[in-house]
Amino acid sequence: MSLESSVAYITSADADNTSFGTGFTIDQDGGYSYILTCAHVVRKAIGKSGKVKVNGVIAEEVAIGSLDQADDLAVLRVKELFGVPLSRRVNAGLGSKFTSIGYQRVMAAGMAKSLIKRQLQGTLDELTDQQIVGQSFQTKLWALKIEGSFVPEPGYSGAPIIQEGYVIGVLSMVDKGQYFAVSIEALSRILPESLYVPFTNREDELKLILSSSAPAYYLLDAPSGYGKSTLLGEVQKRFSEQKWCCGYLILDKPLELDELARALAEKMCISNFLSNSNNAQDAGFRLGRALRTPWDTSKEGIVLLFDFDKEFSNFELLEKLLKQFIPQIEESLKSIAPFDQGDNRFRVIIAGRYLCSSYNRLSTQPLPIIPRLQYLAPFKYDVIQNSARLYLKNQRDRLTKEIAHHILYITGGHPGCMAQVLQVYEKSGMPPETFVNLQSDFIWKEIVKPVVKAIADEFPTTLGVHKLMQKNVLRYMDYTALKNLAEILEIAAEWDTIEFDEFHLSDILTGAALLSWNNKLLHDDITRRLVCLGLRNDSNDEFVQLCQTAQTICKERLRDMYNPNPEKWVLEYLFQFLQRHALLIGNAEQRRALRNIFISKELPKVLQWLYNGRIEQEQRRYLLDSIKEDWEFMFTVNYFLRDTEYNDDPGNELISGVNPAM
Repeated sequence: MSLESSVAYITSADADNTSFGTGFTIDQDGGYSYILTCAHVVRKAIGKSGKVKVNGVIAEEVAIGSLDQADDLAVLRVKELFGVPLSRRVNAGLGSKFTSIGYQRVMAAGMAKSLIKRQLQGTLDELTDQQIVGQSFQTKLWALKIEGSFVPEPGYSGAPIIQEGYVIGVLSMVDKGQYFAVSIEALSRILPESLYVPFTNREDELKLILSSSAPAYYLLDAPSGYGKSTLLGEVQKRFSEQKWCCGYLILDKPLELDELARALAEKMCISNFLSNSNNAQDAGFRLGRALRTPWDTSKEGIVLLFDFDKEFSNFELLEKLLKQFIPQIEESLKSIAPFDQGDNRFRVIIAGRYLCSSYNRLSTQPLPIIPRLQYLAPFKYDVIQNSARLYLKNQRDRLTKEIAHHILYITGGHPGCMAQVLQVYEKSGMPPETFVNLQSDFIWKEIVKPVVKAIADEFPTTLGVHKLMQKNVLRYMDYTALKNLAEILEIAAEWDTIEFDEFHLSDILTGAALLSWNNKLLHDDITRRLVCLGLRNDSNDEFVQLCQTAQTICKERLRDMYNPNPEKWVLEYLFQFLQRHALLIGNAEQRRALRNIFISKELPKVLQWLYNGRIEQEQRRYLLDSIKEDWEFMFTVNYFLRDTEYNDDPGNELISGVNPAM
């Protein structure tokens, strides 16, 4: 099922252009599929509109080979997920067997022509090199010896040539009755750059989900920018490699259950096994029957992936999935192996925003299945730096590090924003410092600000939650700090029907996945950084005042002798000091002056508050451990207080100030 679902048909967006061809998925990221096909297929299908479609969805051209040349390949990008990316390899042997699958147009009796998929087999006959006119390189072509009487027609162009599960070429042309395939190695010629910025920070979550003993059902919850779609794509890829049957569906609008069943059946290429019914209540049973009818006993199991889009309320659909659809599929599959063994061979993963909040509302009533709730952690600096290195693979390591820290600062670490900025930077050809100085205003207005606004628009509007989230600059809070902040922001005034309660407010914040508990502190990460970017860029005077207010709260928590973790408030006080001086780091001279104040005045003052009335040696150890664990604090220290280049010198000076013996 995975191969068939990964092969797509390419058509024109023009109704009067009947050209078509075949393509197949080679990569996926963030809800997009990258489709490899032939360049001549794309050129013939473009037509008057200048657009082509993949499986009926408008696509954009990413790369294309030379006109009427042997490097006859093109890559399309489409906002849909078609099957699983097919693996590729360059090596293949003469005389070895291959298989392929592509589209043909057929005429049924009394019916209009339709496109169908046809398979073919054969052997690799000969490998030749063909010079590309005007270029210094050659492209390798495989001659194909096709078995049987089936003769591929033009629509088969772009079909994958597969050997031992790997794509080794793309069917491209016919010459004097002989069929040829472009070797897959030609793809690196037309597409030398990475298709997207690869953010990889989900190994812990992947290990949990892919484990043989993992729960059958997961809800993955995280704000925008945490890489939910990318994670689901990787889950799909890993499960497919382990011979699981996968269905991945992006839910960008409300669907009835029968519509959901049809969409999944189409994705998994089992539509012809799905029976029709006007009763949406049995949609899960019908899909389960369709899944088991053509069941391939070599498969290990079935995993369904649902990617909830941000554009619609997901509560009602989540309720239908958990109460009806998923339990019905599970019950239907129990009649065949391996689903009758009770070892979680049928799995479902649902990802989206505020899912845990929706589930908490649902869990007040009995549910037939109990999913595991999984919050996604934000990206850390080392992941951001590594991702930049993978994307900018032709740049020196020093420049990669330099642009990585600039991008983290100006985007708040939002992966989507960072990806766009990296792509703009790569095309600019500028040195990192020059790029940031010249493009920072454009980056804020065109890339980051729309994301900040979209996130702010989603904050709940009840009980002052939106006001708190739009004005909070603290990285973490306890109950006392939350109460103090609520009083300062006059949030209690919005609790007019009930008495303000900081414990109830914290429950609302955690239930909506806006804040999470970590070491007895309420934490926030990307959301808060984006809010701070908005304040810093559009309301700087207010931002400075909020940072000063946050410092006051930190000072009070630090000097409270009953506070169980005063060292955390040392770091937060110093962090807020740096934040409020964000406009004073534009050049090396300003940064040196700020560094002098930070090390010689602010640090000794806050250490005195920490040690007063406490065991100094003990508190010093706790503080040093916290400094080493807090990557965002150390990044901020090194970025704000750097001399000319970003390095660890400011952080090391801070550590020496805490512990002179080091």
